[in-house]
Order: sequence, then C-alpha cells, then structure tokens
Amino acid sequence: MVTLEQFILESAVKIYTNEDLINIAKNAKNKAYAPISNYKVGAALLAKSGTVYIGTNVEEPSIMNLSNCAERVAIQSAYSYGEREFVAIAVVGGKENCEEDLTLMPCGVCLQYMLDMCKDIDIISLKLFRAQFLTIFRFVRGQFFRLFFEVMLVYFFIES
Repeated sequence: MVTLEQFILESAVKIYTNEDLINIAKNAKNKAYAPISNYKVGAALLAKSGTVYIGTNVEEPSIMNLSNCAERVAIQSAYSYGEREFVAIAVVGGKENCEEDLTLMPCGVCLQYMLDMCKDIDIISLKLFRAQFLTIFRFVRGQFFRLFFEVMLVYFFIES
C-alpha cells in the first residue's frame, strides 16, 4: 500500500492530462463518506508544483451543515502541505454503484472558495464521458450573466 507521502512524492514528477485527473477523481470518489445522500464526490486538484491532491465529500450524519465538499477538502489538503498555486481541479460524482453524473459542477460555496483560494483555475468535469474544462472565471462570469439576464427579464415583465 502506498502512503500519502509516497503518493505525493511520486505524483510530483508526472505530467497529468485532464483524463488522468478525472480518473484520479473517480478513484477518490470511491473513498467518499456519504451516509445521508449516498451521492459520492471525488476531486483531484493539480498544483503548479505538479502534485495532485485528492478530496472526497464527507457528510456529517447528525448535522448536515458540518459536511464538506470534495473540492474544498482537496484544496485544504493542498494548503496543509504549503501549496498556494493551482492549475486545475477535476470533479466527479454520482450515486454509489452507479455511473458518474455527467452534469456535476461545483456548488456555489465551492466556486467562491476556489475563487478565493485558487485564483484562475480550470474546472474539469465529465461531459458525454469525456473530460472537458472551463476556467473558473469563464464559468462564474457565464453564470452571472445568465442570472443577470433572467433577473432583468423578470423585472421587465413585472414593470410592464
């Protein structure tokens, strides 16, 4: 069995593709603790140093607000090793013993956390069983403008 320290040292010399990060996130997903939702999420965070940090969602059965998303767990793990610059994060999730959810994207809390802690980072997810990515700024900007136009349309119809 490989220790965490061995994994981190070995991963520092490898160049990772988007598919590699998706596969690492899939393996991490299998270690998630999700007794409430049975929806497991794994994340693989690639630091500029070349090291990959994994995270899984961890649900707290008695108080849901104490649960942690896989993305934040991976980021916190990287920070605990002194990393501060990141390239990409792959996120994979789905019900236990089922195929991956092809629509999964980070929640709003995780997006804000990534903006604050990771700056310009690529978000990699599965679309039609292939790894696809979008920078966090493009993702958030796109969501903001869509929401802005939806609000303006509602406002326009109410005022009319």
